[in-house]
Amino acid sequence: MTEDAPNDAPEAGDEIEALRAEVASLRDQIAVLTAERDKANRKIARMVPKPKAPKSRTIKRLEPLTPDARRELAPLLTSGEEFEIVFVAGTKEQIDIPAIGIAGDAWDISTQKLRPRSAPEVTGRPAGGAAVQITGFALFDGQGFQIAFQELPDPITIPAGGRVKLERTIGF
Repeated sequence: MTEDAPNDAPEAGDEIEALRAEVASLRDQIAVLTAERDKANRKIARMVPKPKAPKSRTIKRLEPLTPDARRELAPLLTSGEEFEIVFVAGTKEQIDIPAIGIAGDAWDISTQKLRPRSAPEVTGRPAGGAAVQITGFALFDGQGFQIAFQELPDPITIPAGGRVKLERTIGF
């Protein structure tokens, strides 16, 4: 051993402790950044057709949402949780048109209406089949609970093989 060895040992120990503290700090920063990334990803606008429902759900004719109810729903709708917009025929889900999964910033929210930012385009039955009618829309949360209903003043008919863009038609 050299004369300097005993003096070097405390310095090395101090460096190791400083490096450990720096590693712990970096791990904390990684955890914070990961949480922020995950939160941002949940808010990314998504609007996608859902798989065709095996059977039609019964739709309740709920009262229109009040401005207060829309204000309360707004943070949930933009949280990243997926909601479903279901097409309605009478008191049943119109399963010939797949429901739309919608999440994050895909919502245009005001105290007047909760509506998709972009208009969904729906397709009727294949050519040669019968036309499909939509009499309204229902909004379901991620657990399958209906939270809103909108009845249309006049039904929308989608001809067999046809496509209809629902521009500013859906609004809860």
